[in-house]
Amino acid sequence: MTFNLCYPGSDIEFHEFIIRTLLEFNEPPRLIMLVVDDDTEFTTVESVNFRNDRLYPLVKYSYITRELINKGEKDKLLSNILVLHRLNLYNFDVRRKTFSPLDTIMACGSMPISFQREGIDWTYITDVGYYDAGIEDPPKVNAFRKIINMCYENDVQLMVVFPPRYKSHNKSFEKRIRSLSGSGVNLFIYDTLNLLYRDKNYYSDDSHLKRNGAEIFTNELIYYLGSIHKD
Repeated sequence: MTFNLCYPGSDIEFHEFIIRTLLEFNEPPRLIMLVVDDDTEFTTVESVNFRNDRLYPLVKYSYITRELINKGEKDKLLSNILVLHRLNLYNFDVRRKTFSPLDTIMACGSMPISFQREGIDWTYITDVGYYDAGIEDPPKVNAFRKIINMCYENDVQLMVVFPPRYKSHNKSFEKRIRSLSGSGVNLFIYDTLNLLYRDKNYYSDDSHLKRNGAEIFTNELIYYLGSIHKD
């Protein structure tokens, strides 16, 4: 049985929270696959963040409130004495919810992108440069280390996945991930020799595959998983 625990626009600190929550209230899974964004995983990027908005509807649970307090979103004292302080404007939004093309969820939990974004510069980048660890945000690196430790302590196999982007694979970023991961973590890297990953028609934008590209990459991943889990 497989579960997709992804949230669009979420960062590594949110991933750590999701995995921590999963292990707190459920039996440990056999395997966790963590996708990393080539060279932006540990930096502050406007398009990804800690999804506080996904926690606001769950503030009736003390576990969630504590996390929001730890993130500076709520005051500890006021949250304990005032129920209303636990709420956010999001909780009072009674408008009918609509879904964007990015919200299309299949029965398996996948959220394929069917369209191509406008205004993208489709120049394939071959010179990706050297990855500079000096630009990293320490809390994000720490979140990655916490994920590794949680998986080790709960006997969960962790696989770090490098998906294709519309540029060459950054070997120096891969080296950084390997140095942080250690020998107990598997790394899966997409087939860098597959020329289809240089075709813009398989991408929604420079960092996201469309459904046709995602199907190719998923089949690669399935084949690899079959090779390491023959039982």
